[in-house]
Amino acid sequence: MRKPRYPKPSGASAEDRPTPLPLEDLSHTLAQRIAQRQQEIQNRELRRIFYVPHLEPHHREQVAYFQGVLYVNDSAASAPQAVWEALQEFDQPIVWIAGGLDKGNDWGEILPLVQARVKALILIGENP
Repeated sequence: MRKPRYPKPSGASAEDRPTPLPLEDLSHTLAQRIAQRQQEIQNRELRRIFYVPHLEPHHREQVAYFQGVLYVNDSAASAPQAVWEALQEFDQPIVWIAGGLDKGNDWGEILPLVQARVKALILIGENP
């Protein structure tokens, strides 16, 4: 039977028990680990705060910024509600690239928002 490397804890203080590192090295190691853990928490919080969901191509895709105008490709948006939500994101007039296949939706309900947020409209797809 092997002898334990370190004796079982007794009423002795930490300074009396053997450690793999001298106490000053142990305190530095603990301080480093605490700082590392704090950094991990900060990084996780920063990722949470600045998280931007990945959008597929042609969904609210900012494709250009030219002479103070933002060009947004939203040609895959196929429902008025999706377009409404997309246009709500922009606080400046945009050139909106839209299109695709008409599925018979009533687009009249978003006309006031389009007039307020869209500087120019580029229609592409099967039913421009």
